[in-house]
Amino acid sequence: MRALLASVCFAIGCSSRAAPGPNAAPTNRDAAPDHAVATGPDAFAGVLTAPASVASSAELTAHLAITNPGPDPLVVTRGALDLAVLAVEVRDADDRRVPTIPPPVPRPEDAEAIEIAPGQALVRDYRLDVFSPPLPPGRYTLHCRVVACAPWPFVVAP
Repeated sequence: MRALLASVCFAIGCSSRAAPGPNAAPTNRDAAPDHAVATGPDAFAGVLTAPASVASSAELTAHLAITNPGPDPLVVTRGALDLAVLAVEVRDADDRRVPTIPPPVPRPEDAEAIEIAPGQALVRDYRLDVFSPPLPPGRYTLHCRVVACAPWPFVVAP
């Protein structure tokens, strides 16, 4: 398990404008590991959206738009942006992180830098079919793990 977390740590590194990725396994099983989120007055901003209601989590797709309002380029790793299990997380009605399937073993290209120039934006769509079994009916909140953004509530309808 620690080796897997170390692999995840490698995959979600960020530039100096963002906090570093996780360093150790969480002590609370419901707590997500620390993740790369920008901070500071010129922090980059993300807007996370998804359908308000879905019949099954297997059909849930989230949309993330990241804007870099700062004066410096924003650099994040490809794995942090491209892998749904690293980029977003789901929390239940009690604000507990809902575990996903494990992330894949990092590939060399997951460590590649993706640069967002000042004033530019980047968008990603994530299929959230990363729960086994699929999420049961209920209320959930989608959170971004890569950039600062407002949580997005959604419902898995019965």
